[in-house]
Amino acid sequence: MTEINILIPVVAAFLSASLTLMAGFGLATILTPVFLIFYDVKIAILIVAVVHLANNLLKLSLFRSYVSLDILKRFGALTLIGAFIGAFLQGKMDSSLVKILLGASLIFLGLKEISGFGEKLRLPKKIDVIGGFFSGLLGGFVGNQGAIRSAYLLNYNIPK
Repeated sequence: MTEINILIPVVAAFLSASLTLMAGFGLATILTPVFLIFYDVKIAILIVAVVHLANNLLKLSLFRSYVSLDILKRFGALTLIGAFIGAFLQGKMDSSLVKILLGASLIFLGLKEISGFGEKLRLPKKIDVIGGFFSGLLGGFVGNQGAIRSAYLLNYNIPK
């Protein structure tokens, strides 16, 4: 791998993390297509997950006083379990199928945003644990969980 093939993904990771730091979303949506240029889909998703973890730890250290422990308990705990199961399932699948599922999830996410459906969709708080699990499952599987996560967390009117 040439130096430019290392430099471009690293710069993309830092720029994406900087852009999405305050927005709170979009890191995987931006990074995954860039990393797919240089890596197999499974490796790209893994690297995005590592960048995502580092970015989330940074955000937690910067904004920990704003973290709602209630939401974290209701939604976050099962997100981690779902992510590990999703990553395990992804490891058992052929890369071509993972690419198709990733593409489908990105198309769905784009259509959801363009149509305005994402702003209208609210899933009941009483099933947050299910939402957390499926958000993590999709995140671990294809590296993009924003569509499911936002459908649940928009119920809380969390200030930005």
